[in-house]
Amino acid sequence: MSDYVRLPIRKYSLGMKQRLVIAMYFLSQAKCWLMDEITNGLDKYYRQKFFDRLAQIDRQEQLVLLSSHYKEELVDVCDRVVTIHRGKDRRGLVYERCWSIFLLKKVFKKVA
Repeated sequence: MSDYVRLPIRKYSLGMKQRLVIAMYFLSQAKCWLMDEITNGLDKYYRQKFFDRLAQIDRQEQLVLLSSHYKEELVDVCDRVVTIHRGKDRRGLVYERCWSIFLLKKVFKKVA
């Protein structure tokens, strides 16, 4: 780790940047996370660590939106899956971007 303390973030590898972003999410107090292709650049070991840690969060207090091209990778940790193909979901709703969105369950407290 000491080798990277003075290295500018722009010189980090993609996997190192992704791990840094993941750490920032887990340290934040945000109630809603939007993670776009968050496992991109992670090796198998760090992907598994990410999914293990994600499984530990309080789903009653946290909303996590994950997008990925790899449905099989995320389907086990998600409560709801919405697949968007050619800009539409199964119900015919149109989206501007085509990607799969995976939703972790969230129960929001009513906000006045």
